Amino acid sequence: MSQQLHDDVGQTLSLLGINLNLVLTRTSAVLPDTVRTRIVDSIGLVEAATEKTRNVMSSLRPPVLDDYGLPAAFTWYAELFTLRTGIELEVEAAAGMVRPSPMIESCLFRIAQEALTNVAKHSFATRVNLLLDADENTLRMEIIDNGVGFNPRLRREQNKWGLNDMADRAAAIGGALIIESDRDRGTRVITEVQL
Repeated sequence: MSQQLHDDVGQTLSLLGINLNLVLTRTSAVLPDTVRTRIVDSIGLVEAATEKTRNVMSSLRPPVLDDYGLPAAFTWYAELFTLRTGIELEVEAAAGMVRPSPMIESCLFRIAQEALTNVAKHSFATRVNLLLDADENTLRMEIIDNGVGFNPRLRREQNKWGLNDMADRAAAIGGALIIESDRDRGTRVITEVQL
């Protein structure tokens, strides 16, 4: 998805920006001020859209995930999350973890994003811990918040898309998603996958 955005949308926006700059440069002397102003404004809009597209691409599968793996990607994301939400996110990863496949990394990263989005939207938490641990056979990710909690069974019965999406992603990599939560006791989202 990230590569497709880069190839399709990113390149199209870049070409549009180049074309607008060429039109402005070559016709600026003869353009009425209102048209020149519109072109300059359009160039600014294209630049803003390009930046937003880069941000989306980065959050879908950040380059740090490909280059350095889950612990580094989560540390990077924790800084963004805390900056955007004001909720402190601490990442702890076991030393010397075996790096899983790119598909497992992507799914776990997206599950964490969805879980953290739910924390920001619904939990009223002030702190979240993201824990990564692995042995020879199993990788375990836990996201624990100190928020208001909820009834997971009721939410699933209401067919909440985010929870179902996380469960589907975990199943896609042969894993399991466990949600533990009670009112006023926070929430723990656990994902376990076999390596």
